[in-house]
Amino acid sequence: MQTITEQQRQSLEERIYMSFMANPELGMGEMGEARDEANRIVSEWMEKEKIVDLDPNTTVKFLFEQDETNEVFAYFPEIVHNGEYMTAYSHIGQHSACHPDYAENCVEAPQEYYSPLLCELMAQGYNNLTILNKDK
Repeated sequence: MQTITEQQRQSLEERIYMSFMANPELGMGEMGEARDEANRIVSEWMEKEKIVDLDPNTTVKFLFEQDETNEVFAYFPEIVHNGEYMTAYSHIGQHSACHPDYAENCVEAPQEYYSPLLCELMAQGYNNLTILNKDK
């Protein structure tokens, strides 16, 4: 699953809008019409490519994998990935699906273990995360 921040979406819509306004031969002379069309184009592209808008107040829980690696992953209990699966994120593999039952049986990772992953998520555009871990 790919994600896009509100800022990235607005920037993309603005570039399309400016392109319409700079090219009157496209027939988008009215500002409102050009903005609506830019919004429609971005929305259709996101739907087709299954790109999800990041909620600025996304909740996340950092957990240890249930295997012997004890790798930390981020679990997003409010972002549906596919069907009954929610979204997860790890250093390797990045966005993936995670069943809620699996996440429920994982152990919370302490802050010193999940801090590098948190920084990686912030670099991906997750700038306003609500961390659900008890050890914040």
